[in-house]
Amino acid sequence: HDPVLLGVVDDWIASIDETTFEDVLPLVRRTFSRFEAAERRQIAGRVRSGPTTARPAGDDLDLDRAMPAARRVADLLGLAAPGES
Repeated sequence: HDPVLLGVVDDWIASIDETTFEDVLPLVRRTFSRFEAAERRQIAGRVRSGPTTARPAGDDLDLDRAMPAARRVADLLGLAAPGES
């Protein structure tokens, strides 16, 4: 429901290659299946309407706090974690 989070997810999905997308798609589908139908329609409407605006000025991400979660997601997906080669 957060437009900034939707933008982050959208940017990430747009940046991955086709093979990775096909590997990740079941996880994405399972994640969104947990939302109520009305919530899924609302999210889909936002996705259809195009990219959201950039994050508000001064609303910086705390990369130190985000990195453990990003590494865990990468591990679950079998990808190299951010900051690793």
